[in-house]
Amino acid sequence: MKTTYSRVPFDVIVQAIDGDVVAINQIKEYFRPYMMQRSLRFLKDEVGQKHLVVDEVLSARLETRLLTKILAFKI
Repeated sequence: MKTTYSRVPFDVIVQAIDGDVVAINQIKEYFRPYMMQRSLRFLKDEVGQKHLVVDEVLSARLETRLLTKILAFKI
């Protein structure tokens, strides 16, 4: 069975393109789980055990790229 996800409403997208901060934050919150999942990296500690951690630099780069794509989006 295929999972269905909620989508960002069209009016929120239009408001975000126009630069509305609230709409941009709604889109950021929508994509936050995806960006966090894509930012996970394995880190080895001094004993040699692997730990799954969020790469904050990569997460910030993904968020920056999302914001630039939102503002550059054309309808």
